[in-house]
Amino acid sequence: MAIRPIDVRRKEFKSVFRGYDANQVDDFLDAVADEFERAYTENQRMREEISGLRERLQQFEELEESIRAALVHAEQAANDLRESARREAENLRESARREAELTIREAKTRSHQMLADSSGRVERVQESYEALQEAKRKFANDFRHLLKTYMEMLDSLEISTAREIESSLRERLDTESVAVAREAARSEQEAPAEGAGVAAEETQKIEPEQLPASPEAPEAEEPEVEPSSSAGGEDEARAAAEQAAEEAPERGPLAEETSEQEFFERQPAPEERREDNRIFRASRFLRRRG
Repeated sequence: MAIRPIDVRRKEFKSVFRGYDANQVDDFLDAVADEFERAYTENQRMREEISGLRERLQQFEELEESIRAALVHAEQAANDLRESARREAENLRESARREAELTIREAKTRSHQMLADSSGRVERVQESYEALQEAKRKFANDFRHLLKTYMEMLDSLEISTAREIESSLRERLDTESVAVAREAARSEQEAPAEGAGVAAEETQKIEPEQLPASPEAPEAEEPEVEPSSSAGGEDEARAAAEQAAEEAPERGPLAEETSEQEFFERQPAPEERREDNRIFRASRFLRRRG
């Protein structure tokens, strides 16, 4: 049975013979009641405080659980993020590797194709150059032979036969000029820029220095020879033809095998230019006499 302070204060005892002093008992009961009330109040306060502390402890425990769950979730999220970053890095690295390999293969393929095309163009330019050189040599030999024959006819005063040879020579010169010009144009279309430049340069060297102009193209820079100087021009043409015929064996054909570097850097020799100039002067003299 719980005893309250008011129960102590209201407690009454019966009086008996030779019992305790009632005043002392009352005073003691009052003191006990006061002390009991103080203890009871303190106990109530402590109970309330304990209850509050228990509530706070419960809150802290709940907060701890929440924090622990948040930490677990954060750790899991961090692990997932690291795994995702690792997979993405591997994918990027693999993609970059494949792209680099593809780029390298394409670059190698293009370089091989360009090298093959360049080699083919160089070969075509070389063949065109050799064909032009062969045409040049053939034309020079034919022209030299016909010119020598013409000069021999002049020496024997067979004028009619000489005029026929002159007409054949002029027709042959026109045909050779057209063939060489067409060959040079075809070479310029097929060859690269360097090869085309060299072929055009060779063609220009052959045309103005060796080939006589066609009948349709008048020569404005060459003055007409006076009748009084025909004998001197004839002697000059004869001397040029004889000298060209004498130097022909010494000159010889050009080297058949020419390296690519020599092909792009070669310049006509001074002897070739002088001989071409002599042949060209002789051809102009023949046209003036016609």
